[in-house]
Amino acid sequence: MRSAAKTHWSAWVLLSVGLASAFAAACGFAPFRDDDGQGGIPVSGVADYAVVQIRLCAGGKLVLPAGGLLSGFCMTPVSAGRVSCRTETDCLEREECVCGECRLRPCMSVECQAGLMCDGRSGRCLKTCPIPTSCPDGSSCYDGYCFPACGDDYDCAAGEFCDSVPCDNDAACPVGDACSCPGKTDGVCESTGACGGKYCLAMRCKSGPECDPARFDSCTAEGVTLSAPAAVKTEGGVAMLLERRDADGRADIVRADSEDGVSWEIDTIPVVEPDSSWEGIRTGAPSLFFDGGQAVLYYVGGDGAGIGLAVSDDGLAWRKADVNPVFSVQGSGSEKPCVDHSDCPGGERCYTRSCLARWERGRVGAASVIRAGDTYLMFYEGGQGAGIGLAWAKDGIAFERFQDDPVLDAERLEDPEYWYDIASIGAPHVMTEARWDGTLLFKMWFSALGKESKPNPTNLDPRANLSIGFAASQNAVSWTPYRHNPVFDHIVLLNHLSESEPSVVQLGEKYYLYYSDPDTGAIGAAVTGLKPAEWLEVK
Repeated sequence: MRSAAKTHWSAWVLLSVGLASAFAAACGFAPFRDDDGQGGIPVSGVADYAVVQIRLCAGGKLVLPAGGLLSGFCMTPVSAGRVSCRTETDCLEREECVCGECRLRPCMSVECQAGLMCDGRSGRCLKTCPIPTSCPDGSSCYDGYCFPACGDDYDCAAGEFCDSVPCDNDAACPVGDACSCPGKTDGVCESTGACGGKYCLAMRCKSGPECDPARFDSCTAEGVTLSAPAAVKTEGGVAMLLERRDADGRADIVRADSEDGVSWEIDTIPVVEPDSSWEGIRTGAPSLFFDGGQAVLYYVGGDGAGIGLAVSDDGLAWRKADVNPVFSVQGSGSEKPCVDHSDCPGGERCYTRSCLARWERGRVGAASVIRAGDTYLMFYEGGQGAGIGLAWAKDGIAFERFQDDPVLDAERLEDPEYWYDIASIGAPHVMTEARWDGTLLFKMWFSALGKESKPNPTNLDPRANLSIGFAASQNAVSWTPYRHNPVFDHIVLLNHLSESEPSVVQLGEKYYLYYSDPDTGAIGAAVTGLKPAEWLEVK
């Protein structure tokens, strides 16, 4: 199934519009004051992110990393026909829309809707019947649950079939039914029989170790990982570009589309793939935005050899710039140990305790590019998480470094209470927010490697992990980190999971944060409300 938004991006939702005057005025911005008289600016989309379970589909099958858990059921070929759907409203009450088809909602992976309880044997959300006559019309009480009556398979939800309940006495049947079997005496069967009516029962799994009751058809390519989501709002919903890497390390960029930001359809044909010497075997870490009537894609080639450019008129056919890369690495220097700049030979500076011609250590990574008026601003990762730098260009092609030092590094993030021992920072995603006086606030989400939990008797050595942080700026150069970073740190059973390479898009009254899960090679998502989350004293 292809999403309606997939055909082409005929009408751009321009995310970077006429910013020249606002960008110029931003440096002189006067901060708001909150109710306590403290200086600060209210910023939306910062914190209180809650995890969202997204679905990524390809060819009608759910795409998961190898070994990933599925949310659903393994179906037999003989079943009621699956109904095509676009949203949950196209499905029955107990179904959900998965990869374009209605499937019964399993209660082993989600909470049941109000008024329903989980039947652990079948994994179905069913109405309970505390008394035998409490079931609604069209269903009967059986073993504490209301089972819908049916005439054939098509009366049942996807994942169920219409059949009689097995029984060995009348009491084992739904209310109103009697056990029908040969040799029945005093209401007891000599051998297992069946109840008189037919009811929607759980479909049986296929045989073999590849199927268990919590799984259904999937597409799990061994060794293939997805990372670096770059999401943008379109007329038909949301579009996303992803880096896809195979088991041999070759990486290209593919596209996915969604109407609601949750259910995605991926196109396995690459948008951009490596075909030149500087790209090596990798084109990845996409940065996507709309510029007038074109979609503009910046991507990393090779292992940080440079950043290339590709454009498209319809989101389907892409062409690389005639001169690529548009931003290249520079020499790394002597790497002599140092404490400050005075310890380094002429022309070199002390970065991360090494003398370097450039703090980037001969590598430029994931970039986020926006247009501010007639200037293109590129925020990029230098080195292996050595910091986030800034480059600019008038034409979007000939980028120059704004300054020798990064505009944000790991040292600036250190906080003894919330985030500490931070070893790296990178993968920036930058958006702008218009202020009440016509100026802009620059907002940056990024990933950094650090520790959030304090040592305690059961956690003597907290594990460093990747989490999502936030910073804001009025001039794109001086950045103020959020005082309660990280803004997103997914914790399951007291374990801090890893989140990297954020991409944020506003959909209606919500901000959706998409990120890479480097532990599984999958894409995750979280959501927060539109209202301002914090007052930031942005300097």
